[in-house]
Amino acid sequence: MNLMLRKQFREKQQKYEELNTVKNFRLSMEELAKSEILYSQKLKIQQFSKKLKKSNFMNPIVENNRRQNDQKL
Repeated sequence: MNLMLRKQFREKQQKYEELNTVKNFRLSMEELAKSEILYSQKLKIQQFSKKLKKSNFMNPIVENNRRQNDQKL
């Protein structure tokens, strides 16, 4: 009886995994969603770092001038 239940459970689990597997990537839907989220976070970080570089944030010369101006005030 117990072996039959285990076998049925494994079969159901296998069918579930087959249904939820993306054929092109061979990833489960959960893994695909995680990878999409990680990729979008990586893109956001890259875009933010580009903005920081453009704004000269943490540029030593700019930072030093800013500190000096702050001290004068």
